[in-house]
Amino acid sequence: MRQRLQLLARRGRKAVRLVRHFLPRVRRLDPAAVRALWWSAGELRRLPRGLGPGGLGASVRHPPPLPSEAVRGVRFATTVGRATCLERSLILQRWFMDHGQPYEILVGVNPGGGEFTAHAWLDGYDGPQDEYTVLTRKPAA
Repeated sequence: MRQRLQLLARRGRKAVRLVRHFLPRVRRLDPAAVRALWWSAGELRRLPRGLGPGGLGASVRHPPPLPSEAVRGVRFATTVGRATCLERSLILQRWFMDHGQPYEILVGVNPGGGEFTAHAWLDGYDGPQDEYTVLTRKPAA
């Protein structure tokens, strides 16, 4: 029981440090971006359950009706929430599709002889990823 309480206390201190670190940055966001951040954080918590063997088939719920500039909140949430490149791409793809900018998700691997790496990105949004060979695509649907 004592160990459990110590663990909870450490987690609480860590949470307080995170809030102190990120709160000034969140305050710089406008209300729409904060709402987008809230939606993204919820989707980020929900996504790993849907990212099984058919990871690209995972569904992301529609965002609330917000201006497209609120994407700042989405980017902030995926950065702070330490989203994987696939989670980030799925959330941003849904955001942009609902704002009339359909981007395709590309998943590729590094064909070099070194360590194996894979990466997912939005084609046309994240810029060229020439070091990766594209294996599969998820069209904006």
